[in-house]
Amino acid sequence: MKNKLRKLLRFGLTSFAIGLLLTNCEKDSAQEETISVDEQEPTLTLKHYSKTNIEKNTKLVSRLKEFNNELIKNKSAKQTGKNVYNKEYDFTIYTDSATYIQNGDYHSYTFPIIQGADEKITNVMFELNDQNEYDAYLVNYDYSANELKYKDFKSLSMKTSIKPLNLSFSSLFSKTKTAYVCVYSYEYVRTGSHFTNGDSNLIEFDYGWVLTAGHCETVLYYDEDYKEYHEGNTATITIGGTTYGGTGGSTTSPTPSPFDSEELIKIDIVKNRLGLNHPERLWIDKWENGQYAFQLYDLLKINSFSAEAIEFGNNAIEALMVGQEFDFIESFRSPFNVDLSGVKPDVDPNTTERDKEVFMNVYNKLIETTEFKKLFIDVFGEDSRFTVKFEIQDNLQCGDAENPNGCTTAIIESVDGNPTSIKNNLITISIDKTHLETSSFIDIAKTIIHEAIHANITLLQVKDKSLALPLTYSHSADTFAYILKERFNNDDHIFMANYYIPTMSAILKSVMPLLYSPERIQQILDRTIIDMTGSGLGELEKFNFEHFYEHYPWSGLHKTSEFAANFVIQRDYALYIGYVLIAREFGH
Repeated sequence: MKNKLRKLLRFGLTSFAIGLLLTNCEKDSAQEETISVDEQEPTLTLKHYSKTNIEKNTKLVSRLKEFNNELIKNKSAKQTGKNVYNKEYDFTIYTDSATYIQNGDYHSYTFPIIQGADEKITNVMFELNDQNEYDAYLVNYDYSANELKYKDFKSLSMKTSIKPLNLSFSSLFSKTKTAYVCVYSYEYVRTGSHFTNGDSNLIEFDYGWVLTAGHCETVLYYDEDYKEYHEGNTATITIGGTTYGGTGGSTTSPTPSPFDSEELIKIDIVKNRLGLNHPERLWIDKWENGQYAFQLYDLLKINSFSAEAIEFGNNAIEALMVGQEFDFIESFRSPFNVDLSGVKPDVDPNTTERDKEVFMNVYNKLIETTEFKKLFIDVFGEDSRFTVKFEIQDNLQCGDAENPNGCTTAIIESVDGNPTSIKNNLITISIDKTHLETSSFIDIAKTIIHEAIHANITLLQVKDKSLALPLTYSHSADTFAYILKERFNNDDHIFMANYYIPTMSAILKSVMPLLYSPERIQQILDRTIIDMTGSGLGELEKFNFEHFYEHYPWSGLHKTSEFAANFVIQRDYALYIGYVLIAREFGH
């Protein structure tokens, strides 16, 4: 059609911002508005339907299938030239989600088409007519999904168009043209309510913007007679001297495409490579779960779709479906599902989060070392996976410890006094914010190593895994919980002092050259260890890294009897104090 009909939008807007209706509903702050609908019962129902809900309407599904078949034929015509190709119908409907609107006996389903977030939103709306059949309409907005999401609503273009779709395409090429003339208004309506935070006493009302066509009529015309007018509150079209207007109504809502074509390909690859079953496919098809599909795709691709990556992907899907959150890339390098969401810096370049930046720098260096990986990677084998969540806390408290730098917590569930499981399969490692902001990289690395060992010991109490045991542990894995309780009184620090000093030394030795430049390491070697205990020993020795790796891991274990037994000689104790003090001065 060489002249395209445009409809006039009339917005009944107040001077406040609008939240995106279908996707990514974001509430920045409470807005004051003048519409007095709080006390009214909602007459309009708006719901976001998933594929499961859509498939319950067999009549709609049949109509969708019929229309999709015509779309496929049209696309085929573009490739083969055997039939007439119509560019206007060269699109793909995303049928796994829809906006459902009901108003009395009227209802409609609005489907997005597959398009990018910067393309102007186009929807296909199906509404039930008087003959109890579904009519289809193409709805075109003059703004993109990104503009709808990020711009003030008043700044968006007020134009839209809606026209009937002939599902057989038979009338697209006839000389007589169809015009669908409407006047629209946007209404801000109460669409329902929900309980907040699971508290049945706190009710919050839901509101949304809905596009309503107040006057509509279909008219036929010849291109050469086509004129368009928009006057006052009436949309009219004059053809051959006759003015047309009409009554009727349609109700829809801007429904951006959740994915573009490239993203849909990634989702399909994940589903096929992981061999997902039907419930898993339905879950990952939901637009809110698309982010996980893209992350899994990146992980699979980075690891060349290896058997290990595919196994991890299947485990990840199982965990995500029950509500667990974690970082895929970091988790794949660890036996734990590592949740780093609480320690990753904000992506906003104008935001400075020094504590998180320091943590991630040190953590990523530790992950590069073989020894730190061994502390985690050989724990699970093919067993189910646990989640280790890292977090940063101000003024960290940890039992009766004084000014702790880190703390590892988990709830161990027992039967008859014997540990059997970890509640929610969750272990939390907390690091003190001030420690991250003021301590040296090596001191922070030691804290992370120390807390990682706590996590390992926690896990070993409920998992029979011999590979997870420290090399110096000579007992069988199935006796671990018993020995920890009977011999070490469930004291992780005593156990650590007996078995993990070599592990900590090896990790510190490997990570040192990753944290500091050769020039800085040489500056450290130029230092001299001086007695700071008040014993009058004076200069003890030039800095010696081998001695450093022997003494420094004991920091944090200094209250154990094992520490006292290892540092009976005053000079040894003075060396320990000296190396700990210099480590704090290594800097960033």
